[in-house]
Amino acid sequence: KRLVDHVLDQLAAWGVLRVYGVAGDTILPLISAMAHREAPVFVPTRHEEAAAFMAKTEALLTGTVGVCIATAGPGAAHLVNGLADAQTDSVPVLAITGQLESVYVGGVHKQMINQQQLLAAVTEYTTELTHPAGVSEALARALRTATTKRKVAHLSVPKDFWEAEIPALPVRTYEPYLTTPARSAPYVVQGALELLYQAARPAILVGIGARQAVGDVLRLAESLRAPVIHTLAATGQFPREHHLVMGSIGEGGTDHSLGLIADADCVLRLGTTWWPKKYVPEPPVTIDINVEPEHVGMGSPARYGVVGPVEEILPHLIAQAPNWPRPEWEARLALAKQALEEELAREIAEARSTSEQTVHPSLIVSALCRHIPENAVICLDVGDHVLWFNRHFRGSGRQDVLISGYWRTMGCALPSAIAASIVQPHRPVVAIAGDGGISMSLAELLTAVRHRLPVRVVVFDNRSLAMEENEMKAKGMKVHGVGLNNPGFDRVAELCG
Repeated sequence: KRLVDHVLDQLAAWGVLRVYGVAGDTILPLISAMAHREAPVFVPTRHEEAAAFMAKTEALLTGTVGVCIATAGPGAAHLVNGLADAQTDSVPVLAITGQLESVYVGGVHKQMINQQQLLAAVTEYTTELTHPAGVSEALARALRTATTKRKVAHLSVPKDFWEAEIPALPVRTYEPYLTTPARSAPYVVQGALELLYQAARPAILVGIGARQAVGDVLRLAESLRAPVIHTLAATGQFPREHHLVMGSIGEGGTDHSLGLIADADCVLRLGTTWWPKKYVPEPPVTIDINVEPEHVGMGSPARYGVVGPVEEILPHLIAQAPNWPRPEWEARLALAKQALEEELAREIAEARSTSEQTVHPSLIVSALCRHIPENAVICLDVGDHVLWFNRHFRGSGRQDVLISGYWRTMGCALPSAIAASIVQPHRPVVAIAGDGGISMSLAELLTAVRHRLPVRVVVFDNRSLAMEENEMKAKGMKVHGVGLNNPGFDRVAELCG
């Protein structure tokens, strides 16, 4: 049996259906071997960075390990940005890179680099195979690390090992217990309830970790008379029409949401590590509920923590939640909701009435709200448009918004949308990007065409790196180096087919 066959058998045993990457000299045997298999299949991209973004999206939408591959040297280096995005957002991704023939490893040769040093900062585990017979243990450890830690693992394979004959090595079957979440004891959940009973002004800050429990979040909010303030990634999950949903926080969020958090005497954080330190002080009581123990208290010192799936814990809280009137707090929430809606409506009205020839970004977001299907996957790039999306987008309650959460990298939207369309072909997929971000991954339009994917791409074309330009202006700097000379993006798309 060849080493390359064992690698693909092992990936298939763990439910890997696709491998994203760019062909290169040191991984050609791996790509060729996938031509004869039903799974995993090779999905060619135009850039390795895009392949890493796609592997992250695959993992997010399927729950399996996403896999990307690259050749030695420049190919491995191109993976770094996408792997950093997955690593910082705690998404399980496996990167497999080729390496020069083993005789050259450690020497001076073209494209020779220590890939473990190169990728150590963006991976949880990285190793290089030193003997073909060691592939079973090394690959299994990489897969187990990515799965249990929900991080990035990396395996480097010298070119001359791929087609080497190896002893009959066992293929390790998928181990579902590796994803069994930790769970706090019932008395710990009871402790959270006791704190909620003491709250006169409770608030709920919710993230994407609560996406399986949206209905329960709203039911708990109704019992507590608590405002629901969500992160950017959870925008599509919470309907703004609900009287307690107050929109988002952070850049582009609303002052009304920040004011409610600042006034609250108890903030319940559900499935999120986000806390707006820059904008509001620490509340007297913070209760964190998160499926990842290390995420409890991240970004904000938690007074109390509960570990476990939010969708399992909330029904216990709802059954015993302190359901009593809080007239003063309820009046405060009603005023905030009314003021928020009036403020946003006023911004839209002013944007419509302007005599300027340009289109205000709030109008584009408002149009997107009306036209993006209610079950869509929305892939959001990084840039000035995110502030307007965060402020004005009204989710349907059934949409997934995929973002570069902690890494905040430009160029992620289009590759992510392509992978989303491959993984969930029954759902509409929309990429929303600024002109700076889309320019970084524009070649992937060819990838979308190659795979005949009906991805919609919306570009905010303001011919500027607008966030940087605005920061320069705000700080009194000479505005320089941020202007963009853009093509007609629609014409580029037509030329790509």
